[in-house]
Amino acid sequence: MPARDGRSAIRWLIVAPLWAGVLGAGIFFAALGLVLALHTDRLLPGKEDTWMILACFAATAVALFRGYDTPVRSYPALVGRLVGGLVTGALVIFGVAAFADAHRAWFADSGVGFAALGALGIALPLGRRHGRRVLGALCDSPSARWRAAAGAAALALAAACALSARVRCSLGSGASCFRAAQHAHDEADDALAVRLAERGCALDDDGACAMAGHAYWQGIDLGPTAPARRDRKRAEGLLRSGCALGAPEACSDLSLVELERGCEGYSASACHALGDAYGRGAGVRRNPNEASRFFQQACLLGDVEACAAR
Repeated sequence: MPARDGRSAIRWLIVAPLWAGVLGAGIFFAALGLVLALHTDRLLPGKEDTWMILACFAATAVALFRGYDTPVRSYPALVGRLVGGLVTGALVIFGVAAFADAHRAWFADSGVGFAALGALGIALPLGRRHGRRVLGALCDSPSARWRAAAGAAALALAAACALSARVRCSLGSGASCFRAAQHAHDEADDALAVRLAERGCALDDDGACAMAGHAYWQGIDLGPTAPARRDRKRAEGLLRSGCALGAPEACSDLSLVELERGCEGYSASACHALGDAYGRGAGVRRNPNEASRFFQQACLLGDVEACAAR
């Protein structure tokens, strides 16, 4: 009998609060990751603090009523559960915060790391608490299978929103389109990158406008079977939008596009300025051959200094 009482004390003082705290912390971090992802991309109205306060209340409530094995029978038991769950949940949160600080690269992309840890924190205690019952219900009841499928679909959608910039782009986030375009560019899929950047520009993201405009100005690589394609008119429109939205790189590229048009219109000063930009690598990649070509054009148009510079 004493041994049974000892096991019961350990269970209620350590084991149950630990699992409740893990569940509460998991809900908190899953909400944190989702809020960071959606708020950073301007898909979530209001302030981050408001949403996180709601997440804290939800995490505490679920940890109290789903993190323990039996219902509350007295107020002292309720207070004990609250204190135990909050203390262990706070310890888990502080531990994860320290881990995140030591591995910032894993937690830098819009809360993805927090969302993944939150999902793990939710799955472990719920699997321990309800795993056998859920598996039994899935085997015996078709309605339980439908409910499980609906829940899995909802979780998959939430995870996709947190983990996939392309999903958030399709939901109307210009910043996510820009992120997805950068990823596509890193994967050497420039055609996809430009399509995503153009969508981001249409959603008023300045970086996406700058990226798409630069690609159309320099020429889009459409793959090994198709030549690179330039579209200066389209580039100029995208760069104007990006510059108006506040992207300095778009303004810089726009000035070079206008100089290029001026040089083609036989402006010696425009050709000279382009030669100087390519020679110094100012706003473009340094290219001595292009610099020499533009200086040569400026010289032929009567710019004496350009003749000396070529």
